[in-house]
Amino acid sequence: MKKLFKRIAHRILDKPDYSVSIQITPVADECLLKDCRAMITGGSKGIGREIAIRIVQCGGKCVITGRDKDKMAELNEIYPQIAYIQYDMREIEGYRQLYEKAEEKLGGTVNSLVLNAGISNHESSIIDVSYESFQEQIDINLKANFFMLKEYGKLISVGCREDRNVLVISSETADMPYDIPYGLTKVSLNRLIEGFSHRFYKSGCRINGIAPGEVYTDMEKSAGVIVDDTFGYARKNCMGRLMDPKEIAEIGVFLLSKRSMCISGEIIRCNANNHMKSYLD
Repeated sequence: MKKLFKRIAHRILDKPDYSVSIQITPVADECLLKDCRAMITGGSKGIGREIAIRIVQCGGKCVITGRDKDKMAELNEIYPQIAYIQYDMREIEGYRQLYEKAEEKLGGTVNSLVLNAGISNHESSIIDVSYESFQEQIDINLKANFFMLKEYGKLISVGCREDRNVLVISSETADMPYDIPYGLTKVSLNRLIEGFSHRFYKSGCRINGIAPGEVYTDMEKSAGVIVDDTFGYARKNCMGRLMDPKEIAEIGVFLLSKRSMCISGEIIRCNANNHMKSYLD
């Protein structure tokens, strides 16, 4: 009898003082992002462009930023739902105004932020890294993303309670022994994703990263990878090929949708585990 009373008391005392309701509803693609109002940095080409296209195809609204006005205008002609703002992400002081412009074009708050802008100068080793090249990659890949997230965090803190979402495009190089700036900036981004999630998840904001392997983009074309496979990436990686930006965009859509509500602070690696090559290779 004493054991029975102990069990009853234990259940009463351990009963949580709150409840959680989870609704899982499969929806068609054209409705998947119907409430999404997204801003994408570096959205004129590559992964950012493909994510923008998929957002509007799935019922969302989107504004992209970039330096190449002509490319953004071309995309806007094909998809009028994709608005654009010409902006250099190194202009950190103007981020608050950038969010305001995006909200005007979206007709509401930016509830989905995709941080895609980034560069790689493709140095072969630390010996070849100049101060200017180092600083340029730090400024665009890390500093800009850090302060974009800082400004977004301020909007979360003062804004009305609304589910928000952040997606950061990282890289497989963050998990590899790397001695050049590009990979180092991606390592820092991954830690930033985790820290931001800890701080803001309970405020209704999720954040995740995608770490692709080599993707068929202008960045790789500039390194000579696409034309003649100069660095042997396609032959040596675990996939035996380069990925299409459209493949990464599909992962992005999933992470921006309500299908992934329980995922935050994660880095989704899309490279067939290339960053963990075994001794069998």
